[in-house]
Amino acid sequence: MRLFIFTALFLSISSFTVAQITLNPTGAAAEDAATLTFDASLGNKELLGATKVYMHHGVVTDNISGIQWKYVKGNWGKDDGIGEMTKVSGEANKWQITFSPNIRAYFGVPAGTNIFRISCVFRSADGSKKGSLLQGDYGWGSVAANGDFYINLNNDNYIGFKSPAGDEGFFEQGQEISIQGEASSAVSNMKLWLDEGAGYVEKVAVTTGTTIDYSYVPSNSLNLGIKLTAIVNGVNLETTKKYNIIIKKAPIVAPLPAGVTSGVNYDAADPTKVTLVLLAPFKEFVYAVGDFSDWKVAEGNQMKRTPDGEYYWIVLNGLTPQNNTCINTGLMAN
Repeated sequence: MRLFIFTALFLSISSFTVAQITLNPTGAAAEDAATLTFDASLGNKELLGATKVYMHHGVVTDNISGIQWKYVKGNWGKDDGIGEMTKVSGEANKWQITFSPNIRAYFGVPAGTNIFRISCVFRSADGSKKGSLLQGDYGWGSVAANGDFYINLNNDNYIGFKSPAGDEGFFEQGQEISIQGEASSAVSNMKLWLDEGAGYVEKVAVTTGTTIDYSYVPSNSLNLGIKLTAIVNGVNLETTKKYNIIIKKAPIVAPLPAGVTSGVNYDAADPTKVTLVLLAPFKEFVYAVGDFSDWKVAEGNQMKRTPDGEYYWIVLNGLTPQNNTCINTGLMAN
């Protein structure tokens, strides 16, 4: 009898939490208009009775179970209307948002790019409270350990990249990079294309199976364009991604400029000039990233290393007052 009661209670809780998120129509795909509804009375109930609920949201484009956010909408902690949800008529704690004219257009995702999932977090207007569920898989998608929601979209026929993962990577000169694509089911044709700066060139093709792969050896650092095309169940599909390749180079060795100390050193005579100094012994190399580099690693922003190997430094010129005060550095250890 105790086992029966436990099972019944578990099923009741599962049904109760699954209903916190609904997507209408069920099984919506990227080209469909859809409305997402969030029930603040379920889950941790932090947003129960809230006067405003915001949805900080984006999409997942890399693979069907991915968690990397893209095309993000919302400014955390700001009551600026971006991502503000509308209360469902007649419901005290249900909130909704509509993706119109369709999910792809709403997020501004280019044609040819897969949209596997909607990623989101529900918050109060000031960001101090967040509605969430326990980590796990649900009928509509999943919740990650950090409380992020992932709502699955309909992808009956799809293609995507298995590797390389992410948007950028560091490589030795001459190192091979494995580029792999996959399809949801057997293809009648699938091709892998690369753009090294002069347009896409076909590199390899298959006419059977669900996977394709190519070993690429870059000759220099570049932002590589990768395109995958395929015919799956008679449907023509295409998806692309950009992958920033950085060929590792030994840093230039040079002493610190006179008068600078660890941290951010502003130039009193030139407000657009900053010298960054970082204490980072035992690091192989360091790149500076920030608004000035669109938060991407650039070969020209590799920092110099002092002769004793203790410090890395770089002089940044032409900064605006806005990004002059918003500087960060990126590290890559051996």
